[in-house]
Amino acid sequence: MSLPDFSIRRPITILMLCIGLGVVGGIALTRLPIELYPNFSFGDISIIINVRGGMPPEEIENRVTKLVEESIGDVSHLKDV
Repeated sequence: MSLPDFSIRRPITILMLCIGLGVVGGIALTRLPIELYPNFSFGDISIIINVRGGMPPEEIENRVTKLVEESIGDVSHLKDV
């Protein structure tokens, strides 16, 4: 007897197994220590620009940094740049 045949003949049994797995998963999630949660942070954005060619810092500031800061200045709810 294959799993699809068993599922068609006994749908309530399969439903109870799925509900049981969901309950066990919910209990396991509530008892999971904080240290095992994945690392995540909200609201942090990083902009990384690679500049090649050995340009001096003043030229990078004029050609790259100022343009990026002006473009990002229009973003709403931005605390600091």
